[in-house]
Amino acid sequence: MVSKYTYLVLRLGGVFYARFKKVLEMRSQNYSQRQISVSLKISRDTIRKIFNVADDKKVCWSSVKDLSESDVQNLLFEQEMKINLSIKQPDFDYIHKELLKPGTTIKLLWEEYVDDCRSIKSPFYQYSYFCERYRDYVKKHNLTMHINHKPGDKMMVDWNGTRMYVYDRYTGEAISAYLFEATLPFSMYSYVQACPSMKINDWVDCHIQAYRYFGGVARLLIPDILKVGIIQNKKYEYPILNKSYQEMADYYDTTIIPTRVRKPKDKAAIEGVVGDCTVAIVGKLRNRKFFSLEDLNKAIVKELDNFNNRPFQKKEGSRKSVYLDEEFPLMKALPEQPFELSVWKRAKVQLNYHISIEK
Repeated sequence: MVSKYTYLVLRLGGVFYARFKKVLEMRSQNYSQRQISVSLKISRDTIRKIFNVADDKKVCWSSVKDLSESDVQNLLFEQEMKINLSIKQPDFDYIHKELLKPGTTIKLLWEEYVDDCRSIKSPFYQYSYFCERYRDYVKKHNLTMHINHKPGDKMMVDWNGTRMYVYDRYTGEAISAYLFEATLPFSMYSYVQACPSMKINDWVDCHIQAYRYFGGVARLLIPDILKVGIIQNKKYEYPILNKSYQEMADYYDTTIIPTRVRKPKDKAAIEGVVGDCTVAIVGKLRNRKFFSLEDLNKAIVKELDNFNNRPFQKKEGSRKSVYLDEEFPLMKALPEQPFELSVWKRAKVQLNYHISIEK
């Protein structure tokens, strides 16, 4: 049977860092539990339990003042320390893989761990220490998992504010090319394309090419609030989407969830990639002249591949390796044929029963 003081040891996370000797010294000086708690930054509940242990074992300051901190800990919790060694250790390799699945949280996995421990009548780690141990596991093994984003869950899209230019071969006129960017926030795998305009045709076509580049479809599509795709996005109301944009999303079986007004953190991943891509692509191509969008996009794809294959600075792998190893298997499959854009127009039927489409 587990001692009633074992839970004090477990609450300390299996690490005996409480200043037991100092607690007993201040108690001998008639400090209250509240004063000791404030002074040592230890909860009053823990102070009370230390008092109870000392009373039960008849340990006072005069009997421990010449002992080391570790000796005092052993004197108070020698039996509990032995019991603590039998705590069931979480399987963090399993936990790490489960966290990648949609709808799974570390709190849910901790509850399952607790239920498992209780079924075999074993002590278990408290939630805060369980999370701390998991963070240490991730850091120790240089893992690339991000708890905030699930693999294959989101694709964030936006226009890059930086323009590139295509030149007329005969007149030398510089024609603006607008950069579309798409990012998968789990792996940070990215796609960039230059377009002649920011109209709905180019906007939808960029999504089609992005899905083709990724080789799969994410569950959610997170665009900024752009009139080209989002006609209206009021608080507490379902957003009104451009009909062609909605058709494209339905065709690829993804759900469009626009970012909130003045909430840049909703698409923080792509905001960060915008700056990186500007340096990696626009900066690299700044001294080259292109005379067609096709040539410009070929050069962009070449630099984009270099960008996605570039090794991470603080961890192993690259954007592409993380995507292929951990995210691609969870992406939805592409349809057999890419989406074909429909153009919707309100037309007036003339007296001769005809309507005008593109003159």
